[in-house]
Amino acid sequence: MRYAFIHWERARYPLTLLCQVLQVSRSGYYAFLKGRFTAPDHAMCAQVRRLHAASRCTYGQRRLCQALRAEGVCVGRWRTRTLMRHAGVSVKPKRPWVPRTTDSRHGEPVAPNRLDRQFTIERPNRVWGSDITYLPTQDGWLYLAVVVVISFLGRLWAGPWRPPWRPRWWQGP
Repeated sequence: MRYAFIHWERARYPLTLLCQVLQVSRSGYYAFLKGRFTAPDHAMCAQVRRLHAASRCTYGQRRLCQALRAEGVCVGRWRTRTLMRHAGVSVKPKRPWVPRTTDSRHGEPVAPNRLDRQFTIERPNRVWGSDITYLPTQDGWLYLAVVVVISFLGRLWAGPWRPPWRPRWWQGP
């Protein structure tokens, strides 16, 4: 309010006297003058709000500056940032898409846990485990399903070693 009063009374009184009487600095008054919003600024704020809403709140200062320039407005990046601040516009961060695979709130029966964490198996090929994962690619999501024979876990097949049982496909010594 003080700076506005100085602005109104500046034609009748010297600036130094007004600043001394109201106990404000001259540099503060000049900062007030520099920071005043004019009618074209309000029109640009409305334009910023419109473009921001059209982008579904995703445009930041760089893309909003490009959009304003495409509409013929001569504006820089930092001016765009100031207009965004005065317009009360901010960017909504984009949430990463996470695949949702399980709906645990259903009334369907759940498969019983038959293994019950007993991983000692008497014979091979009795217990299998499986899992599925998602791999993001340029063409979309790929689904990788893995099936593991539980009896092989903890054993490393390398070199001439052969399992204690011989499957039909085994060609070892």
